[in-house]
Amino acid sequence: ARRDLSRRGKAVDTWSTICRKHMMLELHVTVEKLAGPSTLNLAGSSMGTNYSAALAEFLCTEDISHVSTIDLSDNRMDQSMTAAACGAMGDRVEVLVLDKNKVGKRGVEALSRLVGRAPLTSLGINACNIDDSALESLLNAVACSATCADRLQHLGLNNNGMTHTSARALACFLGR
Repeated sequence: ARRDLSRRGKAVDTWSTICRKHMMLELHVTVEKLAGPSTLNLAGSSMGTNYSAALAEFLCTEDISHVSTIDLSDNRMDQSMTAAACGAMGDRVEVLVLDKNKVGKRGVEALSRLVGRAPLTSLGINACNIDDSALESLLNAVACSATCADRLQHLGLNNNGMTHTSARALACFLGR
């Protein structure tokens, strides 16, 4: 029985590797077809754990400097996957959509760092399971980032855990 379990574990590892390589190839082909400032739209791809790891690897290794819009909405990404993807994104992303993923605290920390270096004009984090304190932290990061605060034109915050605390941070940002 122990031997079967190790084989299953090996099979899962092999499957994960195959999934990552397949996703890397698909992403590479997708980006190769793009010309000029473009969109990488992977919305609703249901990436989950395997493909999200491949996405982060892809974002780190490929030259996607011409991609200005990235839509990763509705991909079953958790906070670790979101953090990995945001950490791997370059500093040229202007539009980022993460709607309907579980961004969580770790994802917000990575997103706060991205906000400090990317010239975002639009950020969609609707229905992302962001609690009030994490949302307040992100709004403060946006307000403190000269790059983002001056350029940001759209900020989607619907269906998160906003209360009066994060609403105050939003009011401060809007009142700048």
